Amino acid sequence: MKDNVSKNVSDSELRDRIEYHMTCRNLSQNALSRASDVPQSTISTFLSKGYLPSVSTLLRICNGMNISLATLLATDDEAPASLSPDERRLISYYEHLTDAHRKFLVETAQNLVKAQKNENTKNEKSSRRGI
Repeated sequence: MKDNVSKNVSDSELRDRIEYHMTCRNLSQNALSRASDVPQSTISTFLSKGYLPSVSTLLRICNGMNISLATLLATDDEAPASLSPDERRLISYYEHLTDAHRKFLVETAQNLVKAQKNENTKNEKSSRRGI
């Protein structure tokens, strides 16, 4: 990776994290390109073909998603730099659940993210066709 962004995050994990944050924010590649002032072709190449952008490009992508680079690169055992009140409330709810309910909640969240990603892909294809 250019500029040695993080030794704790693999290249594929970095791509997964960016896709995750795009999905959570309902951002297509085109919308992220506009928000971050990074060419859509750069974002597409990075997400699909493995080209890794420079740190300065990653910073612009993070700014376009309204997250910090530290949040993007945080490992599982590191807390994000800051949590919103809703995020703290969700964690509080999670902590009070049984193991079975925690598993159900995680699976439900994963399904919601997948559904949103599919919807984003569908919208992206429609916008390319001018629909």
